[in-house]
Amino acid sequence: MMTVSPQQIFAHLELNYSVLNQEDFDIIFTRLQAPKLPTHDYQALAEIHRDLHSLLAGAGQPSTEFSKTSYFIQALRDDYQGREAVTIFIRAHPLVATRTFIDLVAMVILHAPTIIPTTTSLGYSNALSTACTVSAQAATLDETALVQLISKSQRDLAALKKKNGTSSVPPPSANPNRGPLKYCYKHGYQHSHIGAVCKVLLGSPLVYTAQHLTAKDHLIPAGGNPTVQG
Repeated sequence: MMTVSPQQIFAHLELNYSVLNQEDFDIIFTRLQAPKLPTHDYQALAEIHRDLHSLLAGAGQPSTEFSKTSYFIQALRDDYQGREAVTIFIRAHPLVATRTFIDLVAMVILHAPTIIPTTTSLGYSNALSTACTVSAQAATLDETALVQLISKSQRDLAALKKKNGTSSVPPPSANPNRGPLKYCYKHGYQHSHIGAVCKVLLGSPLVYTAQHLTAKDHLIPAGGNPTVQG
């Protein structure tokens, strides 16, 4: 090696490795089409594309400005800020013939970092956001709060049915001589007794609260017996 000059080493390497083969071209075009990585900033992505286009030019296959801009735009397809910056670039250069790689890179580097993504822009729907909020709120509720929430929802439902003309009260007794139906949370609608005097409800105070004893129908509180024994 001491008898070999740097010029001879360079000539040997150039002869054997300077010509790109098909595999090299496949790798170059694959890298040009690869999406921007989160670890890369826009300047780094532009440098990668410049180096790859330089390799193509050195191999006698220079890229057109259209190809350069197309590959760079394609690399930003999964990057919201980059896509928005590309939209600004296209508005500024509506004619394809006037678009250059240098101008595109400059526009993206200038505008992309200043664009702030939102949940809507990232594709999350309001329904999903609302559902997540409700789920988060429900997770913080204890048993008492959940019971109150269910009770309020049932009252709202009963009011809505009344407004729409659909009553939650069961039909009157088929036998007028026996009087109107009574309601018991445990035994439903019948002529025997109301919940306040039900032996089953009174015998289990830890299970049935005052709200169960004074229930007027099976909607409030939820879970009552809807059976009609007229």
